[in-house]
Amino acid sequence: MLYNERNSKQQGGIGMTIRNLDSHEYDEAIEIVWNSFMETEAEFYSEDGIKQFHRIISDRNWIESLEIYGAFVGDILIGIIATGDCGKHIALFFVLPKFQRHGVGRQLFNHMKDSSGCNEYTVNSSHYAMDIYRKLGFKDTDSEQNDDGIIYTPMMLKCA
Repeated sequence: MLYNERNSKQQGGIGMTIRNLDSHEYDEAIEIVWNSFMETEAEFYSEDGIKQFHRIISDRNWIESLEIYGAFVGDILIGIIATGDCGKHIALFFVLPKFQRHGVGRQLFNHMKDSSGCNEYTVNSSHYAMDIYRKLGFKDTDSEQNDDGIIYTPMMLKCA
């Protein structure tokens, strides 16, 4: 893993660096997404929903349309947050389970917010992540949805 000075920030706590990912790091990011999804969220999905999620994250054109930030401990990628819609919509947000509950997600989110400069963010939250988004200040904007087996609740955060 190469260290990229551009848009990087050393974070406290577990000695973490957060920075934009380069396209050659996207496969590793998707591996984190898939492994984290399977360990923490797949139980809430049907077999069709799991397959649909895998199809979505395997779409290289879609992945390359996102702005992806990664959290690193040394040269090890431990979490990602990816946005679309000019930084306004959180498309993917995953931290390896063994690094959850250590502030990694909050630091990734804050870095993304500081980098985007938007005053409003949306997300289609999985059941598993709803409490996390609520702790970050998001509010539900609609009831739970099911789109081709992908179950989510639309949420929004308006910043002051």
